[in-house]
Amino acid sequence: MSLVKLTHRKLVAQTAAGATIPQALDALWACVDPNVTTYEDGSTRSFSGAGATGWTWTRVQVLGVTEALYCTPPGGSLAQRVIIAGRATAPTPSPVMIAPEVFTASGFLIGHALEAGTFTTWNAASPFTSGRWSGYTRLGNAVTGLATPLRLTIIESQETIVFQMLVGSATAMWAGGGAYVDPETTSAAACETDGRRYGLWTVGNTANTGMMSTGLTGYIFIHTATQGPYTHTYLWRPGIATLETVARNWVVNAGATPSQYTNAAGEYADVPLWVTGSSTGWAGRVRELNLTRSMLSDQKIVDGATMRGYALAPSTSTAGDTLLAKY
Repeated sequence: MSLVKLTHRKLVAQTAAGATIPQALDALWACVDPNVTTYEDGSTRSFSGAGATGWTWTRVQVLGVTEALYCTPPGGSLAQRVIIAGRATAPTPSPVMIAPEVFTASGFLIGHALEAGTFTTWNAASPFTSGRWSGYTRLGNAVTGLATPLRLTIIESQETIVFQMLVGSATAMWAGGGAYVDPETTSAAACETDGRRYGLWTVGNTANTGMMSTGLTGYIFIHTATQGPYTHTYLWRPGIATLETVARNWVVNAGATPSQYTNAAGEYADVPLWVTGSSTGWAGRVRELNLTRSMLSDQKIVDGATMRGYALAPSTSTAGDTLLAKY
């Protein structure tokens, strides 16, 4: 039995004032600040109630310098949290990284918690005192070396977030976290007690125009065991504090032409993605991030007057493999 469908809403992108990690985090804070009550399309950002998509974000500063943001979803029973962090130099203690990753100065880090307790600090061995903590993976290289402008935004849904970076004139990359997989079953061994699978993912230091293929970096919902800003995908094993790596099942081809994913009526394909865990086997369906025809990143998909979703594509100038974050 399928879970309730997620609906995605994008916040207005903000441009970092400079090429430092605190400036980049402050730009992200301007995007997600709880005082922001509307989304990019003018719809209301609700933080509670049926269908609410607004996550509540908290900024973490040390001596006035932003080092992390963490967020809490509008609902759910397993107290999940996501942290996005970064620092110009390694703090003490150095944050826990998901092997084989190592801390990278001035780079973005993303981590996920379940059954979270009280927040302490982002670089603690257990940032939320108790519960399951993933450690961090990376998105991109150090911001000090990225092309400008650096534009940052978040796409929120009821149970997931997607963190988007637009780098320079064209390049896009993402990471995400939350209850992003629907196991399509309520069997206890195959899902958490709420029927979901939780985890986090990153494309690494770029997004490849053929991101539905396979490789070290730039691809989506696959995993490489190589250290560095590479493609990584993780799920929590149900009921225990252990992550497993995840790979997309090969039911689609990379680099498909627009005509292959557009029918004679001009309607776009909407193809679900399925993933398998390294320890538990078949994991389920990626929730409402579906393959569609190639297009440009940041485009909106509209059917007449009806909004259908947002394009997650590798470039704002060259069409490539595209996922539809469904509205």
